[in-house]
Order: sequence, then structure tokens, then C-alpha cells
Amino acid sequence: MSSADFELEDMGVPHSPPTTLPKDKMAVYIFLHGEKCLKVGKVGTNSKARYTHHHYGVGRAPSTLAKSIVKNPERIGMEKMEKEKVGAWLKNQTRRINILLDRKHDINILNFVEAFYILRLKPVYEGRSR
Repeated sequence: MSSADFELEDMGVPHSPPTTLPKDKMAVYIFLHGEKCLKVGKVGTNSKARYTHHHYGVGRAPSTLAKSIVKNPERIGMEKMEKEKVGAWLKNQTRRINILLDRKHDINILNFVEAFYILRLKPVYEGRSR
């Protein structure tokens, strides 16, 4: 693999969530708040909802970044975060970076890229129990 096999999207701060997962792409996504990494996740080619909007709401999936922040806001120096406001907060206060990979690559490459960034960035919210 070479750098040509990866497409990097830096959505900046504030950002709008992506509206779609490009056809035949897999992705690793990263949410940053200042210098702190909040979440690193991955999606396969059939995970559009996870990629585009799940993490911005509390009740959208069993495990979301929004739900983790509402449950444990002190991890990012906040006393409280209301579930009705967390989606807007994520859009306005975090930087989102997407790393897109073509589906022709083995799923283990996607797993490796996610694991690399988890180890490198040490996300505050990682895994279901957090």
C-alpha cells in the first residue's frame, strides 16, 4: 500500500457530518476536541448510518460518542452535557477527520488503521463500557 491508497478528509471545526459514505469505501473516523482525541472508530462499506450520524445522538445506536459524553462529561472537563445539546456541541466544538480506504483492501487493513490511531491518539471515549 502507498499513500495513494488512503484519502484523508479533515472536516475542521466546526464541521457538518458527512452525508454519505462514498461507494465502495471503508473508513476510520477521528473526533478531536482541542489536543484531546475523543473517539476513533471504523466502518465497513455497509455502515452509512454509523459513519454519517450515529455518533451525534444519544439514542441512535447502543454505543455512540454522544452517549459517552452525556454519561461521562467530566472526562473532557465538563460538569454536565444534556442529551438534546450534545449533537450540536459535537458539530460546533470538535474536529472530525476521516480516513477513507477502498473496499478492495482487506478488512484487516481497516482494523490496523483503526488500532494504530487508537494506540497513537489514546481516545478518551473508547469501547462500549465507557
